[in-house]
Amino acid sequence: MTSRMDRWSENPFEADLLDEIVEHRDRSFVPLIIEKLNELIEIPHHHYPIDRNIIVLVSTLGKLKDDRAIETLMYLVNIGTYDSFALEALCEIGSDQAIEQLINKLGRGFSYWDEWRSGHNALIEAIASFGERSIPGLLEICKSPTENEYRRASAAEALCHIGGAKVADELLQLLIDPNSVPAIFEMVGELKRLKDPRFIAPLIHHMEADTRVGSQHVGQVFAEVATSKQLIEFLHNEHFQVRQASIEALKLRPSPDAVTALIPLLSEDRHSYHVARALVKIEDIRAMNPLLDLVDTTSWVADMAVEVGGQQAFAPLMEKLINGDEEVRIRASSGLAKLGDTRAIPAIRQALQKAESLDNRRVLLGHLATLDDEQSIPDLLECFYESPKEKKSHVIRALGWFKSDKAIEPLQEILFSLPRVHSYHTGDIIKYLKRHKTATTNPLLKCLQHHDIQTRLRVIPILFEYCV
Repeated sequence: MTSRMDRWSENPFEADLLDEIVEHRDRSFVPLIIEKLNELIEIPHHHYPIDRNIIVLVSTLGKLKDDRAIETLMYLVNIGTYDSFALEALCEIGSDQAIEQLINKLGRGFSYWDEWRSGHNALIEAIASFGERSIPGLLEICKSPTENEYRRASAAEALCHIGGAKVADELLQLLIDPNSVPAIFEMVGELKRLKDPRFIAPLIHHMEADTRVGSQHVGQVFAEVATSKQLIEFLHNEHFQVRQASIEALKLRPSPDAVTALIPLLSEDRHSYHVARALVKIEDIRAMNPLLDLVDTTSWVADMAVEVGGQQAFAPLMEKLINGDEEVRIRASSGLAKLGDTRAIPAIRQALQKAESLDNRRVLLGHLATLDDEQSIPDLLECFYESPKEKKSHVIRALGWFKSDKAIEPLQEILFSLPRVHSYHTGDIIKYLKRHKTATTNPLLKCLQHHDIQTRLRVIPILFEYCV
């Protein structure tokens, strides 16, 4: 019978062999696996393709639970690409040394900056998986004045993932300690995991003291631990950050009791958008008229008034569309388009005739397209040719909204008129034409006559889908 060592010499990646090594906990193979891993790692690797052999060997090291593998596994964590597999293996090893090395990695970044956050989250979850065994090392970082802010914040974040009364007590003390605030700043939002109302008072104190504790993150905590009565009380606080934190909380946990306290804050520029979003979440009709009053001065508010009032917003918006100035007509038209009421089409057409700028015409035509007004299709095609290059996609998108087949020819005309090979508009037009395919007509067939071979090649696979 061939020994495991002989089989290793022939094929170190044989699945049955590696399973047998794990089953018998044959740790004599650990140095050999590490050596083979190091050989594979020395081969230049980018993000893809992933080398399956590396994954298999990393998994085997984790199952063998040998501290000698930690250094190699931590190297894989540091270089990225295989970091998730290495973290899983380190969690399987589960020794004190593995925990120490993972905690030491906290806040020290990852090699690929564009993957940093996902790598950070995976590391936090790995450390948290050890539960209370991780707490002493994490607290040591949080309390150390020599550690940088980011490492302390990362350690506090990991503690929040672990949770429990002991963690809540320790983090509360850190929050009360003014020297710890810079470190806590980055992870305040994670305190919501602990669901402890004792955090409210110190968080308010720090916001009133203008520390760097952000209102959005505090709002996440308030949404979990503050009562509706407390949130309403905070809306009257003299400090902007406290009011804003309460508004953020009401966006996450809407309360009809807060409507009367929120409405006056609509007039404050710094609060108005977030207050409007909170009122939309609450869905209380009392908010509709105050929102409509802002249509005269604010661009985004008409759509929110429609979300709150539905059909009850139709008449007030029509009045503004007919009697307002050009900017007000644009805003009212946006709300009516969102409402989807085709009774607004004649009035929007009148506004289109009065529009003084090409930009406003393009916006109004988009609203008519949303309402599926077929009569606006020729105007949209004309608008496409008049619009500058960076605005043409808006017109194409508007034509793509039409359910009517009358939009097919304009879309095809635009596709055949595009001057650039590989135009970024091509994919959108093909997608819109695909929607108009029926049992008897297929507007994509004409695209096979396109002058650009790349366009023809993009269409062929789609046509092939209909044949199989």
